[in-house]
Amino acid sequence: MSQKESILLGGGCCPPRTSPLEQLIQKSDNQDIYTFFNKFRFYVQIICTQAVVAADKSESQEIMIAIQWFIFQEENIYKLNKSSQSVAKSYDLIFQGIRELLKSCLIYVRTDPFKCFYILQITASLSKVIFSFHLKNDKRFMECDLQKEILEICDKLRQQMEIEKNDWIQSQLELYLFLTKTSFQMAPTNRSERDKLLYGCLKGIINSLIEMKPNMELLETLFQGLCQLYNMYIENKNRKYYQVYFYIDILQWEIIYSFKNEQLQDLEEILFRIEAIYKKIVSNSNIWKYHYLWIQMIGKILIYNPLIAKQKFYQLTKTHKSGAKSSQIWKEYQNKGFLIQVNKIDDQALIQLNSLKNNQLLQIDRPIFEECFKGWENFLLLKDFLLNEQYQNFPFTFGSYLNRKLDFGRRGQ
Repeated sequence: MSQKESILLGGGCCPPRTSPLEQLIQKSDNQDIYTFFNKFRFYVQIICTQAVVAADKSESQEIMIAIQWFIFQEENIYKLNKSSQSVAKSYDLIFQGIRELLKSCLIYVRTDPFKCFYILQITASLSKVIFSFHLKNDKRFMECDLQKEILEICDKLRQQMEIEKNDWIQSQLELYLFLTKTSFQMAPTNRSERDKLLYGCLKGIINSLIEMKPNMELLETLFQGLCQLYNMYIENKNRKYYQVYFYIDILQWEIIYSFKNEQLQDLEEILFRIEAIYKKIVSNSNIWKYHYLWIQMIGKILIYNPLIAKQKFYQLTKTHKSGAKSSQIWKEYQNKGFLIQVNKIDDQALIQLNSLKNNQLLQIDRPIFEECFKGWENFLLLKDFLLNEQYQNFPFTFGSYLNRKLDFGRRGQ
């Protein structure tokens, strides 16, 4: 597909693009979103073009760097989804990226299933943009042929998974493929054909009952109608699963951002919200997907540390430590364990929130980190609460949840 071809139909169609997506991105006030868009195609290409040589050690390292980059972009995908304009303008880019990544999985599932697993996590995460767009734009349709192409790739990959079955991660592979596929299944296409089919089926049944003489045309229409109704039932069932995935993901980032922006000071209020959602969705459910996604959410909160670009860090040090050399402070904070380098070119680092409790953090240093994550002290209290096994009366915590499930498993043996 050419870059100028639109994937969307209906509702006024996409206007002709007189300039590439990057023109919009350059006007964005959000540097992180700009970086995400600017590097997106580059890292997709690394994963896809090097799939055939993934066994080579040097090539494998490059692929893992690209995968790692995408893993760190989950926060930016959350930010992107909060902006209707960014979602609309990035739709084609994300669609094409998912398509290429899924195609690469047809190779990785045979050569390196663990890389395939990570890539499917990425496609599931990116699929939230597709879902978000159609949620906000109910009169915009996806081209049927493109939807069909994605679903066929997913079906091929599912068949390949059965052949190359990996007992260690099979369920996870299937889950993230399922979530990716479902986001495209739910995307509305031109509904007139389906509505016409169902209408024809019902009309044919009524006429046949009046005439009391079944005919081949009716049987064919009835067969197609029942297949379509069954597909609608499966689609609605899968929609519910996907909505839970989307909802839990939004919950995770809303919790993190409540502390990051210090919007909520009351830790008890956040715990109350977490518990209420746990009881509603997970507590009494026997759907393993929900339990897995819940544990994933709690786990991601526990390991979360904010990512900061060197460029932004330099801006902060100039503001809060005027006269100091930014590059020296960057290295000093890395040596003290406040920052952890995440790539070879050292243009980004993870802020180790737990290390900020260290006495080495001087009063003059605090504003730099609080500018990046205002409520880090309360966030660390939340992490401790979710992880600590002493809070057995709170079933939604990580320690309590695992203990209960393990006890249940032992009783069932």
